[in-house]
Amino acid sequence: MNSFKMQIGFVLVTTYLTAGCISTTNTSSKNDTTTIVVTKITKDGKLPPGEWHIYNLPHETICIPEKWRFVDQNEFLFMASLNQIDSNSYFQVIKERSEEEGGMTYLKRLYSYLKKGLNGNFNTYSAISTIYDDKMVFNCEFHVIIANQKYVIYSTVFEKDAYLFEIRLVFPEKSIGAFQQAYNNILYNFYINKKLAFDVNGKIKNGQVIDLGKL
Repeated sequence: MNSFKMQIGFVLVTTYLTAGCISTTNTSSKNDTTTIVVTKITKDGKLPPGEWHIYNLPHETICIPEKWRFVDQNEFLFMASLNQIDSNSYFQVIKERSEEEGGMTYLKRLYSYLKKGLNGNFNTYSAISTIYDDKMVFNCEFHVIIANQKYVIYSTVFEKDAYLFEIRLVFPEKSIGAFQQAYNNILYNFYINKKLAFDVNGKIKNGQVIDLGKL
């Protein structure tokens, strides 16, 4: 899988949100022969009712704003378009076998791709590694220029249950305030095999800033 045909991003998350839902529609996915069950947040959930959808994949549960549109494709675990006007803005979840490479190697390839692929339109970035009891998480934030417009790329990379995941959001820099909170909500409502991938009460054992250029 060429995970780097599109870009990446980060935000440290501090809030935990749970979601209630009711069944609405089914969407076939080219990822496999299964059906993605689409459900909707209800008033019992802590996310705004009517404004969020939950996509129940075979092993993952992904919660995104209702106005984002599911993209039927077969290269990534999940993808959504943020709007119909800006094709450079999108949400994406990448999943691959973790034995293929670890999180640090993945970030090294990603950083190299951004530096070369954007032809100098790669402004600044921050990268932090955080070690929890059950995993290491890499959070990155990139500021780039795409089609003469400033964009932010948030990315969270981690390994879980023998798989490496990257959760990625790309959006216009001018809208950073609105998308920060949306990204937080997505991370803390991301389930793997019916368990939350991130625990707000999880104990941080260690954390450090990473210089991606020295990996």
